[in-house]
Amino acid sequence: MEERKSLIKKVHEDMCHRSYLTIYKEMIKNYYWPKMINLIKEVCNECIKCQEINRKNRNPAVFISTRKKFEKFGIDIKEFEKGEKLMLVGIDYHTRYGFAEIIKNKKAKTITSKLESWFNGIYPEEIIIDNQENLNPLS
Repeated sequence: MEERKSLIKKVHEDMCHRSYLTIYKEMIKNYYWPKMINLIKEVCNECIKCQEINRKNRNPAVFISTRKKFEKFGIDIKEFEKGEKLMLVGIDYHTRYGFAEIIKNKKAKTITSKLESWFNGIYPEEIIIDNQENLNPLS
């Protein structure tokens, strides 16, 4: 059983985390065992990378309208290089102008300093965040 799971994981990764049906169609060309599709589905459902990419609890995209520059400004922190580096990203929803800068940490002082340099004395009426752990002080 573990050999089968290992084989499915290898094929799943080699095929860039495609759906279980795609994996099944490819594997059936060379392999077969009873309830093969069920095991493929189970392995694909357990795949951490697929779970991260295909989160079901994502909020649908919402168009945000504004009447003037810096009325609404969105920010987020993105981690890269396995969480070793952080990037503060922002967007002015009126002009659609984007901002991005590497930051050392997630401390309020660091974030505030970067935002002040972006705003240059013209502060937004509203800052929008996604309430994920990376910017939520209550997390």
